[in-house]
Amino acid sequence: DEHREEFSTVSITDEIDRSWMRWTVDFEEDLTFVREVCRFLETQEFTWRDVLTLLERQPELLRINEMVRQKSAHDL
Repeated sequence: DEHREEFSTVSITDEIDRSWMRWTVDFEEDLTFVREVCRFLETQEFTWRDVLTLLERQPELLRINEMVRQKSAHDL
């Protein structure tokens, strides 16, 4: 929270509610998740839809940070 102004946030909307997915880096588990996604994708350029496709094929990746409580918009 002390460096909140240094970072931007983006909300993505889609026809399907995926708000239960945690695509943020607030905790160590989140960073581990992002690193694993990057490792599986094997490229530095990808879209959020590429990540969705990966998670459909490798749903176990979602377990990496599933225990972390998602901040609400009110928390931001």
